[in-house]
Amino acid sequence: MELNMNAHLLSDRELLRFITHGYHLIKLKDVPEVHKEVCRQTARAFDRGNPFDRIWNAAPAMRDVFEHPIPRGALASLLGPDYTMYSHRHCHLSPSGHDGGKNHQDGTERNFAGWHRPWRRHFRARTVMAIYYPHKVSIENGPTGVIPGSQYVHALTDADEDREVPVCGKAGTIALVHFDIWHRATANISDQDRVMMKFLFKRTSEPAGPTWQADASCNPDFRPIDQLPYMPLVWEDMWRWHKNTPWTVLDYDMNRADLTKRLFEDMAAQNEIAAVNAAYTLGCLGLTSVSDLIDILNDAPQTIRERIPVALSAAGAAAIEPLTRSLYHADPWVRASAADTLGDIGIASAEALPALRKSLQDKDPWVRHNAAETLGIWGRAAMPSRDDLIAVLSDEEPFVRFNALTALYNLSPENLPSISDLEPVLQDPNARVRHHANELMEPAA
Repeated sequence: MELNMNAHLLSDRELLRFITHGYHLIKLKDVPEVHKEVCRQTARAFDRGNPFDRIWNAAPAMRDVFEHPIPRGALASLLGPDYTMYSHRHCHLSPSGHDGGKNHQDGTERNFAGWHRPWRRHFRARTVMAIYYPHKVSIENGPTGVIPGSQYVHALTDADEDREVPVCGKAGTIALVHFDIWHRATANISDQDRVMMKFLFKRTSEPAGPTWQADASCNPDFRPIDQLPYMPLVWEDMWRWHKNTPWTVLDYDMNRADLTKRLFEDMAAQNEIAAVNAAYTLGCLGLTSVSDLIDILNDAPQTIRERIPVALSAAGAAAIEPLTRSLYHADPWVRASAADTLGDIGIASAEALPALRKSLQDKDPWVRHNAAETLGIWGRAAMPSRDDLIAVLSDEEPFVRFNALTALYNLSPENLPSISDLEPVLQDPNARVRHHANELMEPAA
């Protein structure tokens, strides 16, 4: 089985297309009886109402789908061979005559539980969503529509929505999509109900090198692609991140002062593509722009400073030391953004571990939330924080407890069951935390 999975790793071309377009299609045609059984089990489950997260247990035939070497090979290519299935699933039933839904991105909204905190979407694909059809879906059945390249923007234009691609196919069609891609259910004008299963898969460790069928001679030039927003530095950053190849600081002929002035103006522009491209260019200038970026992060209108972490993530190593200092800033917004950005930079920022361990005790829950999430991204490199994370399992905020659980799993999945302090959280009053804890003790995939 392992050899078969390796035979289905993605090619350079397929990985690059996922980076630019935000999705990869799989046609799992060789196990038709499995898909039929999934349909039967799902129909029985819906007799008692939508099973939501329980669909994985209600339709156990799906294990044969996601243990198949084709999706396993694709997921290992995108997320590394030690990826895990997340504790959230959903079965979307689109009944005959359904009008369809609005385009949206999955995930936590900015305002929830009374919080208004810095929360941004991340370009690096640490989470991949799988959209699975256990039966044939045509355009009349109301397939899921995805907007290619939209995983890097926070808002859609009319032109973006015109680029929508319906995910159609026979039973066993799986679309692996970047978690932040814009998508929706289209109208079901057929006389049949449509079923779509949604699963989330996550990295448990950062890239150490290519995990796909990489050709050492592949050197993409990131030219414009028809019908896609042109974001060459974003694409190159994603490619280098997957390969674990660091940036080299860009060299420009024009005066650096004039260049950075223009880029800061573009970063504040209403045109989001221009703003993101400017942010990435500033980040790629390294130390030349980092101090100015930190100044804006610390003291600027919120709309502008929310774009600063994008540039600081692109800056990578040059931003680590000033971001570490920002963990002690008086403004919790700045502290939370610093903790989040250190995580997005990845394992290179693990030198900030002593400061981030202190952030787990920050008086602001969003800082603690982001600190725990970053330690989870660093994984085994954050092992000295193990006892700190165990202590956070009793945090008053459930989202913090949730992230601490994930971090403890990523630190050492094999040792998680031996943590005696985990017993109370298995009975956590918050259903999501409780469910997450029980699944991590017995991983689903």
